Amino acid sequence: MRINYKYLFVFIVICTSCKSTKEIDKANQVFNEKIELIQNFVRLRMDTINGEKLYSDILFLEQLTGIKADVTQSFDPIYNPSFKNLKAWKEWYKANKHLMYWDDTEQKVKLKKE
Repeated sequence: MRINYKYLFVFIVICTSCKSTKEIDKANQVFNEKIELIQNFVRLRMDTINGEKLYSDILFLEQLTGIKADVTQSFDPIYNPSFKNLKAWKEWYKANKHLMYWDDTEQKVKLKKE
């Protein structure tokens, strides 16, 4: 049996391309879910909100983007994301979404090195 290497090469390229697209889609989905929760909080669209989830989503965005949320100073700092923070995170996303991917091994969104 003779293997046509040209077809094998095309098959490999297609397979790796599909995986790459899935990783990008998953990263975008995770980012958008987190932004949506924070956006609902900032715009007061929800009567109740899970504080732990909100806190973890804020930390995720801060670590990924390097953009810090507003904090109300008290005995313990209280994260209070603002419209300004939301706008900055969305602008960062537009400029950097092509660098985001989902790492299956670590189960988290990462950034490709430029």
